[in-house]
Amino acid sequence: MEKRRSVAKIVGGTIVIVFFIYFLLLIGSMVPIAFWLVSLLIGLIILLLNVANWKGVSWNLGPKSLVIINFSISVYLLALYFFIFGLVSGLHWVAVTWGLPILIGIVFLIMDTIYLIRKEDIKRGMRGFSFGLGAYSYTAVMLIFFSHLLMTIPQNTPSETVNQEGNKILELVLNDLYGNDSSYVMISPQTTLGNGEYDNDYLEKMKGEIIGSFTISMHGSVYYIGDSHTSVSISKTAFQELINRFIKENRSPHTLSIPSSLEKGYYIDYDKRYSWYPFPVWHLTHPVNGPIVDVSSPVYDERSGLVIIYIGTYYDNTIYFFKYKNGEIEILYHFNLLTS
Repeated sequence: MEKRRSVAKIVGGTIVIVFFIYFLLLIGSMVPIAFWLVSLLIGLIILLLNVANWKGVSWNLGPKSLVIINFSISVYLLALYFFIFGLVSGLHWVAVTWGLPILIGIVFLIMDTIYLIRKEDIKRGMRGFSFGLGAYSYTAVMLIFFSHLLMTIPQNTPSETVNQEGNKILELVLNDLYGNDSSYVMISPQTTLGNGEYDNDYLEKMKGEIIGSFTISMHGSVYYIGDSHTSVSISKTAFQELINRFIKENRSPHTLSIPSSLEKGYYIDYDKRYSWYPFPVWHLTHPVNGPIVDVSSPVYDERSGLVIIYIGTYYDNTIYFFKYKNGEIEILYHFNLLTS
């Protein structure tokens, strides 16, 4: 009976600490870089103190308390390993190489904790604790400084390219929006217009918002889109036809067919490792990178050079208008949709 109570206390304590860590991570996901920097500093300080003293100091922890702490750290590190390397689609080479120190830390942490349970050897338990802190500190360094090296080339990238002009425009748009710094965004492989239902009412409201955008000024039968520095003129008929085509071509989702390019600021998640992540998970496990992004297929009016495309993130749903001419793209304006 006493043994069962002891096991119950360990399990219950581990669950409490894991939930505490979970809520701490939710807060940390709002400022992920600061969270990892502070975590790294605290982790290194505790690690150094512990390594220097594990043979003589146990931080006044009893065997049960240390077991609970070590098991909680194990759960935490396993979850980080899973989400950092996107293991939902299976193990891959980057997870084995860059993730090896994390795995070693977890293995030693679990082995030493089991030894602690069997022999009540605090010194071994504290050694495992040190391995866990070491793995955690390594994880923080890896995410802050080497996050861009953790991505693999998607195995399921389409080999056949369709709509070459549309793909060229999409690559230019993504590079223009996201290719100006060292980070990158995660692109969902399926096109979308911000609402999975795609019902007629939704699409008609979206169409009305685009036509009724206050940034479009009409003089007679011609729309002038942009500002005094850069603008595009398009007839009312051609503009409405372009919008109709935009809605028609994106009425049903389809798979993108452009390759990923971290150099241009985007990664297409064809293997579906990351694009399903909730907002906090993605930002915490990839702190220096941009958001997960949904895109539509762009449509292009050849005569005027006007391009329409939808870009969506966790926090906004935006229609962008670009000018495409001579293989170059230039943003005209954008506005947030209310219907998404």
